[in-house]
Amino acid sequence: NEVLLLPPDDTYINRLGRSLLVPDAVQRKLLWPQAPPPGAFVVGGEIAGTWRRRAGSLVITPWDKVSSLVRDRAETIAHNWPLPIGEHEIIVGWTEPR
Repeated sequence: NEVLLLPPDDTYINRLGRSLLVPDAVQRKLLWPQAPPPGAFVVGGEIAGTWRRRAGSLVITPWDKVSSLVRDRAETIAHNWPLPIGEHEIIVGWTEPR
């Protein structure tokens, strides 16, 4: 499964019909809250949760359980992102599925 961490302003999650991308109303509110918007955690072409980055950390909140392979792929993506000046690494955290 391909894993992506799409930024909050990504065209894919902002130009298509929200109800088509995320049929569940509760999950739609998690991805598109009033403010500030999170990024989209995508697995196999489907939005599978959200992520937020602050300082040297990134927290991924999946909507369902994900395999260790998917977790490893997401963490590899996050660790390969360019860092702001002064940051030395990104620490990836996971919350329980919502």
